[in-house]
Amino acid sequence: MNDTLRDYQQEMKLRLFKEWELHRSVMVQMPTGTGKTHLLAAIVREFLRGSGSRVW
Repeated sequence: MNDTLRDYQQEMKLRLFKEWELHRSVMVQMPTGTGKTHLLAAIVREFLRGSGSRVW
């Protein structure tokens, strides 16, 4: 999967990280076809790279 996010996806990613600083749970709502799955996969990859965790 390509790590390149579109501008609006990058903006949503930054907003999500900011909200996670304040709240435990957040919800992503974007129109059909805007790449929610791609966005969340990129967030999970970034989180795992930073945490040093492994997923089996």
